[in-house]
Amino acid sequence: MTQPPYGQQPQYGEQPQYGEQPRYGEQPGWDKQQPGPGTPYGAPTPPPYGYPMVRQTNGKAIGAIVCGIASLVTCLLFLGIPAVVLGNLALGEIDDARGIQDGRQLAVAGRLLGWVAIALMILGLLALLVVLLFAAASTP
Repeated sequence: MTQPPYGQQPQYGEQPQYGEQPRYGEQPGWDKQQPGPGTPYGAPTPPPYGYPMVRQTNGKAIGAIVCGIASLVTCLLFLGIPAVVLGNLALGEIDDARGIQDGRQLAVAGRLLGWVAIALMILGLLALLVVLLFAAASTP
């Protein structure tokens, strides 16, 4: 038996033709007429590349809770206003993120603490006004 020349395969018969070979860069079985990706014969499509999305806590929600706590602990009651504003902005962003962002509880708690601080600030200002009015009325 003689060996075929280098680089050639022996011919034992014709290979059955199943269709055209895909061009470079094309997937086999890709139908250009169909919209969207697909694989031949119902094979599952591979998952997308990259890492899955990680849920992150909204930064404005963290700012809202920090301002709300700081307004009550340090008696700087004017920090309640940024707590309410940041809480409202954070809730809007969390709703728009469709599950990608966390922090709804932080935003609600910060907003609540902000409203409590604003109420305490208004009550304190009213009490100060009443004291000043009584002090002014009692002086001869």
